[in-house]
Amino acid sequence: MKLAAKWLGERRMLYAGLLFGIAGFAGFALAPDGFWMWVALPVFALWGLSNRGPQTLMSERVSVHEQGKLQGAIGSITGIAGMIGPFLFTQTFTYFIDSSRNWPVPGAPFFLASGLLLLPLVLAGRFTAARLAK
Repeated sequence: MKLAAKWLGERRMLYAGLLFGIAGFAGFALAPDGFWMWVALPVFALWGLSNRGPQTLMSERVSVHEQGKLQGAIGSITGIAGMIGPFLFTQTFTYFIDSSRNWPVPGAPFFLASGLLLLPLVLAGRFTAARLAK
């Protein structure tokens, strides 16, 4: 991870990781069988590149005395997402595989996850670009 951060920089590593996450989830959603899930897995694994970037970029924006608050906020948001995510994705899956639907979409939760990753990509672009302009 340190080598990637040194080579790409935190901002590009964040963008690359989010793009790999979007592509990986889309690959899972579109996979017609298990073989294609395995093909999408290495792409999805590169989503991990985005883990370090946001924390570093946020830490640079707060004072030394506010680091604990920042880490607590990050932990709280992660916990809330951990509670909402399973419910949201199982309900999405249930809705889109319902037998009353003419065209079931079993990959719908992965499409949703891919779409939801667009939000942090847009936000990262907006806030890191603002930082670069200063």
